[in-house]
Amino acid sequence: MASSSLPASNFPPLSSKAGSFLCSPPKNWSQVFAPEVSNPNTFSFSHHPSEPEVIPFSSDILSKGGQDWSLCLVGYSVGRRPFYEALSGAIKKTWNLSGSVQLLSLNDGFFLFRFSCREDFDLIWSRGV
Repeated sequence: MASSSLPASNFPPLSSKAGSFLCSPPKNWSQVFAPEVSNPNTFSFSHHPSEPEVIPFSSDILSKGGQDWSLCLVGYSVGRRPFYEALSGAIKKTWNLSGSVQLLSLNDGFFLFRFSCREDFDLIWSRGV
């Protein structure tokens, strides 16, 4: 048998009595369920919601930004989401437009239509298909 490199103190002696088991010392149950003593090194944090950051816009900047979206409509596809090319082709065949339309595919079946002229925007807004 090979000698172990671990000291004998790592191995407690076995009980000499048959049927006896080594047990942990009895617990003081009043201390087990007692509230913990606060540690002075422990920090208590609570949530302090910050004020939302407000970015001011002048009315001039706001009106210029609104002009970019004045000829846009948002559309939604019911059922299966059409491929971009198929929807673009269907728009060109179905809508008899004077100008052009840009199509932007958004999330969850939504599309953005940007028209180049007010007449086309008004036609689609009022009539749809």
